[in-house]
Amino acid sequence: MPVNFSGLGLIFDQAFYYHGRLRWSYGWATPNYAGAFLATIEPIIWLSAGLIYNKSRPKTSGCFQFATELAFWFMLARTYSRGSIVAAFGARATWQATRGDLASIKKWAGYLLAPVACIRAGGLGGRIYNTVATADPSVEHRLELWTAGLRMLAASPWTGWGAGKSGIMYMNWYEPPGHTEIFASMVNSYLSLAVEHGLPVFCLIIFVLGCLVYGGISAAKSAAKTGRAAQALALAAAASVCVAWSAANLFTNLWTVPSLWIVPGAAVCVMAGCRGTWQELGADKILRGVVLSLGAGLLLFIAGLALERRSPVMIRHGGHDTITLEPRMISPEDKRLPAMEIWPDPLVLGAFPGRQFRAWLLQPDGPERLVVRAQTGDMEDGTKPAPDKRILVFTGRQASCLQAIQLFTSDRIILLHPVKLGREDLGPLRGHQAVVVLPAIDQAGTNDGVKNKAGALGAKILFSPGVGLDLGAVWPGIMKPAVDTL
Repeated sequence: MPVNFSGLGLIFDQAFYYHGRLRWSYGWATPNYAGAFLATIEPIIWLSAGLIYNKSRPKTSGCFQFATELAFWFMLARTYSRGSIVAAFGARATWQATRGDLASIKKWAGYLLAPVACIRAGGLGGRIYNTVATADPSVEHRLELWTAGLRMLAASPWTGWGAGKSGIMYMNWYEPPGHTEIFASMVNSYLSLAVEHGLPVFCLIIFVLGCLVYGGISAAKSAAKTGRAAQALALAAAASVCVAWSAANLFTNLWTVPSLWIVPGAAVCVMAGCRGTWQELGADKILRGVVLSLGAGLLLFIAGLALERRSPVMIRHGGHDTITLEPRMISPEDKRLPAMEIWPDPLVLGAFPGRQFRAWLLQPDGPERLVVRAQTGDMEDGTKPAPDKRILVFTGRQASCLQAIQLFTSDRIILLHPVKLGREDLGPLRGHQAVVVLPAIDQAGTNDGVKNKAGALGAKILFSPGVGLDLGAVWPGIMKPAVDTL
């Protein structure tokens, strides 16, 4: 039975638990950050042990290193971070590879004593078991997020979705129906980079990282062969730190946390500052690195395309966060509304209207196509859609920017719960077929003013059976009556 250390864990004032057990954070924002930091400092233990090793007292040196490893693994196990465990083992494999004994059973057996004991005693073994044998919600959420991330990458492969926008774009346009989890990123640094900044940035990062690690490992081996023991140890530790950092980034978005770069940054400086690192990288190896990094990017893109084709809604990402939605299959029996161009306001359609739009497109009476604009100013690129029968829909505060209609050929306009409108704002309605939808119960007291101004310009008035600006209770049912009124 795992030993209960919850009482000791109370000295760390963090509210992260696993099955009632406190996860230690050691002052970091999350236990995963703490685990990643610990995984990057473990190679420093091996470096220190190698530098102070005393041949006359090998047992004393060995006992000291084992005690240090035991303390390290106890601290790491208390974070309950599975990604950090993978990172630590990856660092150890790199260390032993640079030392020429990667497949040494004796070395691995001696090393694994401390982690196995601490993982078992701390209860982390149960979490690792649940990851494999049961439905772990955190694993399921990651898989859903990563699958959607690949689709997002296929939708915008060159420039990405924008810095820091991967989480909110996922929640809006890709999160499965009924899910309301909050994400700030892809919970994977590499996928976050690719989704937010595009495949070229992703490939460049993979290439540079791969060259550094490969060059560092090769330089460490060369230094060991030529008798430069201290340099060999330093390069081996630096390469191991980089591998640990790279592995930890697979399971958490770490690269945006500046304080976590301290140890990996120092390791990169050690490898980049060593002439042997670059001497080991010949033209053939650099070319191979370019091919491999481009191949990794292409693989992600192809996987994203394959996943996107299985989605019932086609999603395309354009400039200024313009999103185009289209049902993949349309039945001849569907009585669909015409294509629409919509400017959503969170006050009217909520913070994540994309969830409602996707559900609407799958209904038999949904629109044939839906183009969602982030704001009216996003049309400054001058792009004009081809003439069609699409309807322009302005909601809430977006309705105060009707001048945007001059960029379109459509003459049909719907204003949903418009606010803060003056006569000059409604001027562009003149000469167009327009419907203004107002809340039946006017809490803000603005209905009469808008109704009179819009009516004077020939617009029709329709009342929605709701209270206030929020249309959530009557969406999308209000849209068919609005279209029929045009």
